[in-house]
Amino acid sequence: MPAPAIAVVIPTRNRADFLRDALAALRRQTFADFDVFVMDQSDGEASREATAAFGDARFHYRRMPRPGGCPARNYGAALASAELVAFLDDDSEPAADWLAAIVRHFDRDAELGFVFGNLRAPSFDPALGEIPECLAGDLVRPGDGVRTLMRHCSGGCMAARKSLLRRIGGFDELLGPANPGVRANDVSMAYKVHRSGAKWVAAADVEVIHTHGFRPHAGMDAIHASSMHGSGVFWGRRLRQRDWRATGHFAVAEAGLLRRPLGHILRGQKPRGVKPAWRHLKGFADGLRLAAGVGQVTGAVFRRMEATGQLDPVPAPGGTTPPATPLVRS
Repeated sequence: MPAPAIAVVIPTRNRADFLRDALAALRRQTFADFDVFVMDQSDGEASREATAAFGDARFHYRRMPRPGGCPARNYGAALASAELVAFLDDDSEPAADWLAAIVRHFDRDAELGFVFGNLRAPSFDPALGEIPECLAGDLVRPGDGVRTLMRHCSGGCMAARKSLLRRIGGFDELLGPANPGVRANDVSMAYKVHRSGAKWVAAADVEVIHTHGFRPHAGMDAIHASSMHGSGVFWGRRLRQRDWRATGHFAVAEAGLLRRPLGHILRGQKPRGVKPAWRHLKGFADGLRLAAGVGQVTGAVFRRMEATGQLDPVPAPGGTTPPATPLVRS
């Protein structure tokens, strides 16, 4: 059978009710030529049953051999036969024209390699908590710089050509939601796209609603803290990989975090807002201590997964393969 125009990869773990809503939203898409890969890490069979209940031949269920959102994205993308791959989180619902808009952008420009859009929060009571969102806003051109790309790019609403993934590889498997101390899997992919020189666009007409993303304030405080630390880990990790530009990017980000407390000091006030800068700095130091090759999914690794249909072992120091125990745990 001919390959579909686009595939959607959804990592999921123990959230069958959320997954069901995401799959129902995909059934409502105005663009019908797609496949879905549900990459399940759940403890039971609820997610498998939720997927099978739709009776849709386009929905493919795969049990992950090891946990982690980033391994799930990489493996699902490698399994897809479509040349375009979109990434969706299980707690979100794409707009009805989500896939149509993504395909339209790629069809308009044969050189376009990467698209991201809006992860938008639904209505909620801000007195009770927060729903994370990541807005692309108006169309943003690549010339606007790496910071624009990294600040607004969400792994829950992005798409890439497989030809680009074959060249630059996939998501860093040491980063991501399975390891809350080192988040920043979204920005790791965005930065790889930037460093590759690939053409990308932020598309305001590509939109996903973060339907089940509500977090109480205490929970969001923990997420923000780990995100600051994870951002620092990411830059330190890039420097450990001898990406010398990473030092400059880290310095710009750290200076931005220090601007507020330094302003308080200059005005003779007690400095506030120091913790984010400290967490970012500590993360950078932690990233420098990580082995350069661990968890890296290069273009060669991605191509090998495509050829074998198997999830590649997480690369370990010295080029050896690890034991069965995963490096990234959920």
